Amino acid sequence: MNKFEKIYRVRAALFIAAFTLGGLATARSLELVWISADQVDQLTSEFGYKPHNNCQVSRNETGTMLFLSSPIRGGGTLVQIVSHSGTRTNFVEGRAPVVNDDCSPICYIAKNAFKFSSGCEILRTFAGRIGFCPSRDYFFRCESVTGAVFRTSTPEIPLFELPKTFWPQSIFLRTNDIYLFGRKTEPGANRSVAWGLVYASKGGFRLENEIDLSAFNGVCDMDPNRGLLLVTRGFEMFEKCGLYDLEAEEYRSLGRIRGDGLFLDESFRRYLEEHWKMKLARPPAPADAEH
Repeated sequence: MNKFEKIYRVRAALFIAAFTLGGLATARSLELVWISADQVDQLTSEFGYKPHNNCQVSRNETGTMLFLSSPIRGGGTLVQIVSHSGTRTNFVEGRAPVVNDDCSPICYIAKNAFKFSSGCEILRTFAGRIGFCPSRDYFFRCESVTGAVFRTSTPEIPLFELPKTFWPQSIFLRTNDIYLFGRKTEPGANRSVAWGLVYASKGGFRLENEIDLSAFNGVCDMDPNRGLLLVTRGFEMFEKCGLYDLEAEEYRSLGRIRGDGLFLDESFRRYLEEHWKMKLARPPAPADAEH
């Protein structure tokens, strides 16, 4: 593709705060990008609807696509994909859909079941929930006090079960290992704490490590290239965020939360900046950051 090739342009004044993360030369540079609810409204209004803060924003594995999912009146969900190629929108019958890069559905909630494009339907209880990793190759499903991880290609066959004291909230891939983040409750305890589990792929997945995240409220996103977590901490009205390095076990505060925080590919961020005329605001330099 040459630089004169026509690219779809979206007329949206989207405010994004981007922070460049240094790292290994072998890994692509990622940036932490904040997208506020107001900017999501501006973006989706170009396509005839406004999510009014009900829009779910996520990314793909490489950080080169944004997925904006918004329920609409009368049932169903509109899913919008933003990429280097422009944007596309698709209507999905159910709720909370997960889609492919071409916007076709992989899974969604239909009545009391998780419905997969393969035709598989799994009964969903009141407490049941499901969560996919950004590559959408794996997902977790939990019902009450039981949970397990599955391959998307075989959604009825669990790869491994999760501890009954762990309630998953997000799942990521790093190399071939599966990272799960959520809440852990000790038997007899009246409260839960943020926690992480690492399952190594060595002839079959097995629990290799547990990550104590009790100093934080939870994990918003993960940069798998460098093992960085976007975490939150503090009381709800005064909640702040920061970066936690899994290997160095160091935390750097980034101050207040500015919207949906996502790790995106640097070239994709430049595309958003160049073709969408975005204004960029950067977090404080490391020397000025809170600790």
